Amino acid sequence: MTSRIPLPARSRLGRRSVALHGYFRIQLRLELLESRALLSASPSSVPGQVSPAWFDSPDNSSVEVGNRLQTPGEQPTQRIDWNGRTVEARTNEWVVQLTNASLAGTRSVSDAAGLFADSGLSVVRGLGLSGQLLVSAGGMSSAAAAKWLQSNPAIAFFEPNFVVSTAEFPNDDRFSQLWGL
Repeated sequence: MTSRIPLPARSRLGRRSVALHGYFRIQLRLELLESRALLSASPSSVPGQVSPAWFDSPDNSSVEVGNRLQTPGEQPTQRIDWNGRTVEARTNEWVVQLTNASLAGTRSVSDAAGLFADSGLSVVRGLGLSGQLLVSAGGMSSAAAAKWLQSNPAIAFFEPNFVVSTAEFPNDDRFSQLWGL
């Protein structure tokens, strides 16, 4: 003789269970979730995006790696006043970022070189980010180059090509506790 166990009308999980020939039949309910949308953007609308076209030199030839990896003693530097402090920078080199408006008609380093045609400045190469360039001032003084760059509406910002050195220890009180760097 088999005895049946009385079942509650609702189980702990909130599903309605019904005994049917010794088996349980579970009624499942579906719950609708909020709608999900995957947002996207076209590559040209994202500022600061890295692009292979912006690693070239103006004549579309690749820049040799050996030219970029010279030791600091091999490239001439100068000390200049920049934003109220004296800094060391590569002689007559500037890092320039074009505005988004000027990037609309500029797709490569070669196109950007045209913006500097009559200025006495020349584009050395792109630095990878869209619109970011390494510019040489040639024989111009730092003050004259900065004045021209500041007055150009196609330029969002510029700065000297700073020399960054790791020859000194940082002034961090916990520097001795760092490991694996």
